[in-house]
Amino acid sequence: LDVSGLSDGCNSPDMLRHREWVSELFYRLDDCSIGNNILLFIKIKGFGYKLLKGCEWLLFQKLPCKRLKVKYLTKGGSVEYLSYMDLHVFDGPATSFVESMVYNIPSICIWNTEIYEAKDEHKELFSSLREVGIICINHREFVDNAKKFILNKDYWLSSEVQIARNNFLKDMAFFSDDWKGDLQRAFSLIKDDEIGVNG
Repeated sequence: LDVSGLSDGCNSPDMLRHREWVSELFYRLDDCSIGNNILLFIKIKGFGYKLLKGCEWLLFQKLPCKRLKVKYLTKGGSVEYLSYMDLHVFDGPATSFVESMVYNIPSICIWNTEIYEAKDEHKELFSSLREVGIICINHREFVDNAKKFILNKDYWLSSEVQIARNNFLKDMAFFSDDWKGDLQRAFSLIKDDEIGVNG
């Protein structure tokens, strides 16, 4: 599953260049010897953006692949499809990244360095995610890591990948099995502070 979104601040020429860059990634994957029975579902998230009103197809053009069988999904959210996918690919640091890490499914964030830059405080985290193949910044990295995740199902559950994933979750996507209790306690602290209970 590839989730293709539109970043805030991206103008039409940027979007076109980014889309071409992403297309080239999939052409390279199509050319490698990964097999002929791979389905590539592309989830279009551009619906609803005013910039694309009536031209949603502009967000991602048709990919005429030789081996990969391409299908486009336009209904519902990407989360609805995650349990059916062997590999989740998304093009940037958006909600899809967090959702994928929380769901703990094999995932690749294709990071276009012409559009995105890791903040200084996140560079170490960025590097650790790149080392295990979760973030890819070029065609070679994408193809190598996509093959690794697709052909070696156990790699995603390896300790090195899970440590990088858990570090990401701690910094970017805190969640807990007791999230309702955590939220209630946080609201109680705010309420207590407002009425002066703690001081």
